[in-house]
Amino acid sequence: MLNEASKAGLVLGIIPVLYSLAGEYSAPLTAASPILAGLVATVLWCLKFFGCIWLFYYFMKRYFKIAKTASKGIADTSPLTGFGLLTSLLSALVFAGYTLLDVAVLSPEKYAQSINDALAGMRSSMDSNSLAAMDGIMDKLPAISFVSVLIYCFLFGAILTAILAPRIVRKDFESNL
Repeated sequence: MLNEASKAGLVLGIIPVLYSLAGEYSAPLTAASPILAGLVATVLWCLKFFGCIWLFYYFMKRYFKIAKTASKGIADTSPLTGFGLLTSLLSALVFAGYTLLDVAVLSPEKYAQSINDALAGMRSSMDSNSLAAMDGIMDKLPAISFVSVLIYCFLFGAILTAILAPRIVRKDFESNL
C-alpha cells in the first residue's frame, strides 16, 4: 500500500505545484488583458481542481482492484480508506514542501509585499505591540504557510476519501450482483 500511495501522492502533489508555476509564468503573458488573465486563471484552476479529484478517484479505484485481488475478492472500505488517507498525507507533504520553498526561498519578497500592501491602511491605527506582532508573523510566515497548506490539503483529501471509498466499494458490489 505504501508504494502505491507514494506514487499517487507524488503525482497528486505535483499537480498544484505545476498549477502554481503555470499561474506565475502566465501572469506576464496575460498582464495586458485582465479578462484574458481571469479566463486563464479560471481555466487553470478548474483543470487543477477537477483533475486532482478525477486522478484521486482513479488511483483509489486502481488500488481497490489490487487490494480486492489480494484479499481474495472481499470488498472492504478499510484498506481503501487507509490508502486514501496516506495518499492525501503524502500529496499534502509534497505541496506544503513546495509552498515552504516558495515562501522562504524562491519568492519571499512577493509574499512580504502582499502582506505589506494589505496592512498599509491599517498600520496607522496599530500600536507598537501590534506592529511587533506583525513583524513576528512575517518571520514565521514560511512555517505558518507550510502547516496551514499541509492541514488544508490533508483535510481535502480526507473528505474526498470519505466520499469516494464507499462509492467505489458500493459500485463494485452492485456490479457483482
